[in-house]
Amino acid sequence: MFKTCTCGKDMEVTLRTLYFKKLEIRNVPVYSCPTCQHNELFHQVKKKIQEIVYDNRNTIKKQTIYFEQVSELANLLMMTFHKQDYPFKEAESLQMELEEILEEALYNDKDDMLDKQLHKKIEKLLH
Repeated sequence: MFKTCTCGKDMEVTLRTLYFKKLEIRNVPVYSCPTCQHNELFHQVKKKIQEIVYDNRNTIKKQTIYFEQVSELANLLMMTFHKQDYPFKEAESLQMELEEILEEALYNDKDDMLDKQLHKKIEKLLH
């Protein structure tokens, strides 16, 4: 789950908070370079971020949106990063399966169906 930065070093996958005027969007997946501090939004979530910003462009008071609640990819990353224990399956094997689904999602260039596909795979995995 790495990408090469313009400085030549590997970028890591992290979850960041984005700020747009009075809008705060938490847990947004980005590539982050630990060497030069460059951050790059996942191309798979750009469209969803643009929609959220556009829909909330007239927000008068501060508003916080948790991106994992509107994006299956962000939700999957949260599950993977937090390595949650699940009572219905061994956590280690579930963790490996989640990481495989995530890896596939990161290399998928089709933004429009990504959330639906991820949701189906996660539902099948968790039930």
